[in-house]
Amino acid sequence: VVSTQSTGKSESEIRKIKKACKIALVSLEKTKHLLKEGTSEKEFDAELEKQIRLNGGEKGSFDAIVASGIRGALPHGRASKKIMKNGELITIDFGAIYNGFCSDITRTFRIGEVKNKKLLEIEKILREAQKLGIKSVKPGASTFDVDKVCRDYITQKGYGANFVHSTGHGLGIDVHEMPSVSPNFENRTILEPGMIITVEPGIYIEGLGGIRVEDDVLVTNKGCEVLSTLQEQKI
Repeated sequence: VVSTQSTGKSESEIRKIKKACKIALVSLEKTKHLLKEGTSEKEFDAELEKQIRLNGGEKGSFDAIVASGIRGALPHGRASKKIMKNGELITIDFGAIYNGFCSDITRTFRIGEVKNKKLLEIEKILREAQKLGIKSVKPGASTFDVDKVCRDYITQKGYGANFVHSTGHGLGIDVHEMPSVSPNFENRTILEPGMIITVEPGIYIEGLGGIRVEDDVLVTNKGCEVLSTLQEQKI
């Protein structure tokens, strides 16, 4: 069933989600100094939540995922007592609520210098897959198409089996709304201007770590606009 039910947002709703993105990203900038050897995931998480509230957010959109080192292989690894170490990747999946509307953003950072070749390889592949996914967001494309672009690139590079979830979802008052950006062709939704979706492919390798990058993307009349950036990014 191709869904045609509009999940488009009004101008005012789009502004609120954009502001929720800005609050989350400014808060992350103010917490980044803790991304170093010796900091615990819980310490980072507590400071990030505090910053979201200090920078205009009601609170975080959900309990943040903060997963460093081998814990990065868990797609939903909540912050633990684990201490960050040099040479690891750390995935932070978080968001802010502003006037009742959510942002949902994932960033992966390097702690110190990362030398592990496989980690560097999956980082490069994943960032490229996510860029390609964002570029494919436009009116008339389907959610299936966006998922396929990311999934095909990751599969072609040999890591298809390590991408274990959908590419994204809708976003608004709830952090997970329709449409689902998934490999399910039957339930695909045709994208229309005003819809906001996340694009968040990931690669996870047990015993090594993982990487996910997620942006909140608005479908525009001609293409898309990335809302989760501190610089304007229209495609």
